[in-house]
Amino acid sequence: MKFSLQLKDKGSFGILFRVTDAFNYYALILDSVKKEKRLIRVFNGKESTLAAIEDGGFVQNQWYVMALKLERGMFNLYVQKQNKKISALKDVSLSSMEKVLYAFDFVFSSGSIGLGTNDLNQAVVDEIVVDPLECTDLATTVDTHYHTHLCNNFKEGFNSYFPDTWTSKDDPDDVKGESQWAYSSTYMGKVIA
Repeated sequence: MKFSLQLKDKGSFGILFRVTDAFNYYALILDSVKKEKRLIRVFNGKESTLAAIEDGGFVQNQWYVMALKLERGMFNLYVQKQNKKISALKDVSLSSMEKVLYAFDFVFSSGSIGLGTNDLNQAVVDEIVVDPLECTDLATTVDTHYHTHLCNNFKEGFNSYFPDTWTSKDDPDDVKGESQWAYSSTYMGKVIA
């Protein structure tokens, strides 16, 4: 995800990603009051900082191009200052940007995006571009059986039944018999027990 922005006031700006609801999401926060950029996770309404850098947060009236590269549970933030608004984000490559933050977290695997401000009267977001990783492009055929750990959109839901795509593999040398699988309400809803 790439975006271009200019913040014209003191305060904080956030771009939310993998939003599942108002109480569960990740966010990149640019904060001129705390003078930092931080990646956070909000889980059941409780905020946790995944990574932060005290670099001033942002400079008022400065144009920035930022990119969040999300690969499964790995998040990388790239930043490039601009003298003026750029005409097209597609012309800015990650290799020309500075990597300033990274974090690992595996709580949310998908969701929506959003924007938010706090005590900031004016923010200009010129363009937001969300590109799939190569293995998630529907026009590209990839054997995901072996490569799901590299894909960004792998998601499996637990809906009180096992999908037809799931199979149980038992060790043929195990004398205990066939495996018994059941659902158990323990962590974040229903999980296999």
